Order: sequence, then C-alpha cells, then structure tokens
Amino acid sequence: MDWFFRNRHVIYILLLLNTGLLLWSFPYGSWQQSLFFLHLGIISLLYNVPDRYANTAFRSIRSVPLIKVFLIAYVWAAIGAFYPALEYQQAFQEAIILFVLFFLFILAITLPFDIRDYYGDKKRSLLTVPGVIGIKNTRKVAVALLLLYAIGIGFIYQHWAASFFIALTGGALIAFSSEKRPDWYYTGGVDSLLLLQYLLMLVL
Repeated sequence: MDWFFRNRHVIYILLLLNTGLLLWSFPYGSWQQSLFFLHLGIISLLYNVPDRYANTAFRSIRSVPLIKVFLIAYVWAAIGAFYPALEYQQAFQEAIILFVLFFLFILAITLPFDIRDYYGDKKRSLLTVPGVIGIKNTRKVAVALLLLYAIGIGFIYQHWAASFFIALTGGALIAFSSEKRPDWYYTGGVDSLLLLQYLLMLVL
C-alpha cells in the first residue's frame, strides 16, 4: 500500500494504457462480449466510488449491507466462466456449472477479508457477514463453501488431487484468519489461492 501511494503516477499511466488498449480491442470482439464486459465494468465502477465522496447522497454499492463479498464473487466467477464460453463458443450449460463452482471458491476466499475488515466496517456502520453471524461462524461458512467447491471440481472434472490440496491449504488459511492478522496474510496468502488453484490443476 505504501508503494501504491508513493507511485500513484505509475498507476495512472497503467490505467490510461489499459483504457486505451480496451477501447482499441472493442471492435475485435462480438457485441455479446462487449455487453458482458460493460455490465461488469459498471459494477466495478459503482463498487469503487472513492471514499472522499462518502458524505454525498451517492454511495458506492459496496455500502449496501452484506453485498460486498457477493459482488466480488460474481465479477470474478463471471469472468472465469462466461467469458471463455463467449470467446470459444462453449456450451452455456458447462459455463453455468463453472460459474457456480468459481462463485463458491471466490466467496470462500473473500469472506476472510470481511473478517479482516470487521472493526473498520463496524465503525462505518457497514453490515457484513461477520457482523451478522460472527467471525467464528463466518470461518465455518467459508470452509464449507471451499469444501463444496473442491468436491464439485473433484466429481465433475476429476481433479481430486488438486481439489484436495486447495481445500487443505485454503481451509487452513481461512481457519486461522482473524481481524488481527497483518495485511500480507490476506493479500499474500489468501489471495494467492487464486494462483495456487491454477497451478495445482495444471500440474496435477
């Protein structure tokens, strides 16, 4: 975070380059792909309204009670499941199955971030899942979601070894998550499960 604040100009340059490449690539995609990314882009923009606008009548959609983790899970799962189906004209039924599995996985590894932000969200009167069911129950729900994902991947795609390792590693990180853990535990540990999932399925 310190690096980001010190190098905002780099972020702005990358953002401009990314926007330019995005606009340049639009004519090469189908209208279905354009609409798909448009609705995800709208969700992302509304989600990331800067905090300095918090005192205005317009609020970010993540300020809606309980919705934050579900928005994140939806966007990531939609990109991982539906975009490849649009790009390679895969069966929509398979995309739906992948979406459900990805949604379970992303939701499971996103709930620990709500645990991390528990006191900050409480100060802002933002109702989150840990605020409703408690931190311990949130851990249990997250582990259960991860197990459902692993079982689904195992049964449907026969990736039993990969699903076992991701459930074991992810379950341990979730079980030991707390509001007192440092940021690297989440950004370096829990977030890395996204990469670990890919590598395990590639290797195993």
